[in-house]
Amino acid sequence: VVADRGVEVAARRHTSPSKPFGVGPLQPLHAPHRAADHRMPHLDAQMVGEVGLGIDGDRIWATVHTTDDEAEAIWADVVGRPRQRIQRMGTDNFWEMGETGPCGPSSELFFDFGPEFGADGGPAQGSEWRYIEFWNLVFTQYFRGADGQLTDLPNTNVDTGLGFERTLALTEGSSSLYDADGMRQLVSGAEQVTGRSLGDSDLGDIALRLLADHTRSTAF
Repeated sequence: VVADRGVEVAARRHTSPSKPFGVGPLQPLHAPHRAADHRMPHLDAQMVGEVGLGIDGDRIWATVHTTDDEAEAIWADVVGRPRQRIQRMGTDNFWEMGETGPCGPSSELFFDFGPEFGADGGPAQGSEWRYIEFWNLVFTQYFRGADGQLTDLPNTNVDTGLGFERTLALTEGSSSLYDADGMRQLVSGAEQVTGRSLGDSDLGDIALRLLADHTRSTAF
């Protein structure tokens, strides 16, 4: 378990557990995408401009499920996201709680940290170090049965939220959660306790982030 968690923490984008800013499920809703029609512009206004987080809107990408024409149309025609920065993805944009149970397509927002962080191509083809997800919406509208078949849920919802640490990193221009306010202080504490510093070795960096991550988890 520690080894698996170390791999994720090494990516500098994961914490355990995550700490979301959840707008929460909007329910009951029988037309989840139409509900998102009203939610998405509100999210967009919170992100960009003087009244929002001050994020450069030209560096935001959206992804939708390969089958989700409606979500793409909302992002492009209602919110105003350029279609060249909207990409379709498969399983990465379909949320499931397990082999059976509620599920549905999702839409995610990514920030482009620039060419110094890796290859171009958007979230679908570009570097995972360059395009960092920070917000998502899940359109919970199906139930997957034991036979794998999808049926419509009687009550559907839109669940949306963003990561707290990812938001801090985003507003501070860092693609690593562990360089952002709060987490960086915990990493510094781990450095003081161990006498090791970030950058000494790859394995040492993972260990320091693990210490910071687990310390944070105890106070979550």
